[in-house]
Amino acid sequence: MHSLNCHDIREGILSGQYDLGVYYDVGGHPHTLEVLPLGQAKGIIVASPLLAPGLRDFDTPHQRKETSFIINEPRSIYRERMEAHLRARDILFRNTIELWSIESIKKTVAANLGVSFLPTFAVEQELAAGSLVELPARMSGRQVQAICVWHKNRGEYC
Repeated sequence: MHSLNCHDIREGILSGQYDLGVYYDVGGHPHTLEVLPLGQAKGIIVASPLLAPGLRDFDTPHQRKETSFIINEPRSIYRERMEAHLRARDILFRNTIELWSIESIKKTVAANLGVSFLPTFAVEQELAAGSLVELPARMSGRQVQAICVWHKNRGEYC
């Protein structure tokens, strides 16, 4: 079993390296693959409750945020969606901090060192405890489809 990003799992399935993949749908599945939807996950922008009010708007165009975007690897579907939203609105962060652990990201955001865009299920406890808050944005709430994928000629797995 390998834990990789969605794009790498998809490439491994396509190349025949993997028999089965469970990942967020990034598209590009030929007819030789079986694709079973597993469910949807909503993404939200999260921050510390201490984040300054002037840094909480992610919809107004042409902003320069004096805080950090804290996220994981460059090919993460949540990172790609957030960066596309920021580019479309010409919103720039002071910098991007890459942490490859969701727990590290949540703790860093809770310490008021920046904001992140994460699946809601990953931050439910922190939202309920008040260590993180959801920031409203037009992109928040968009669903990401989780899927199970395998080659049709290799049997049924999911």
